[in-house]
Amino acid sequence: MRVKISALAAVVASVLALGTLTSCTGGSAALERNGKTWTVQNRDSFALEDAATALYLSTQTRDHAKGRGIGYVVLSNGKSERVFRTAGMDVARLAWDDSGLFFSDRDNDYLVNERVTVIPSKKPDLQQALFALGGGSFVGLFNEGYTDDGYAEVVVESDGARSVHSTVEGSYSVTANCDGTLYGVSAPTGKYEGLAGEWTRDSGGDGLHGTHAAAAVRCTETR
Repeated sequence: MRVKISALAAVVASVLALGTLTSCTGGSAALERNGKTWTVQNRDSFALEDAATALYLSTQTRDHAKGRGIGYVVLSNGKSERVFRTAGMDVARLAWDDSGLFFSDRDNDYLVNERVTVIPSKKPDLQQALFALGGGSFVGLFNEGYTDDGYAEVVVESDGARSVHSTVEGSYSVTANCDGTLYGVSAPTGKYEGLAGEWTRDSGGDGLHGTHAAAAVRCTETR
């Protein structure tokens, strides 16, 4: 535990230096601060190696809308840090299993092990969940916001080589992985709001109570 805490402390210390990296424009770059150098690595040189701790730093959605989106994934072994630049993802998540470290930005999904696999995958820039399902598979949930059909989330399922997108109604700030299937809890919206009203009327209610109740929805394998 002490090793992990010291590694995390080293990563947090490096955060103070990363704010000046926003002007980097690709490739590898170096930052020097207080006599220490951090290398911003490209996809050809970034790898897990002996990393013990990972941290994802990103600008927020409002910055992305203004064209100022940027993110960094920082790896630390407790003695040194390595940095990889991304296009940014608000409230970004990381999933780490035997197949590697998985994360996303607005344009791609990434699986990092002895190398970086970049999977084209455009999506909303606010993440709400990420789970490792085992066997190199991952599922993430991204907030699309209000649409003509109600509130929507984009589900991204990846096998580490290809990502598949689907859309579900609702805003799922509470999620769970149950035996490889992603479930979320949300107030009903769109077609689910209508169904909730029908269910309460069928039970002798006025149809309104159900539209404000929390609903559990299967987010994966739902089209």
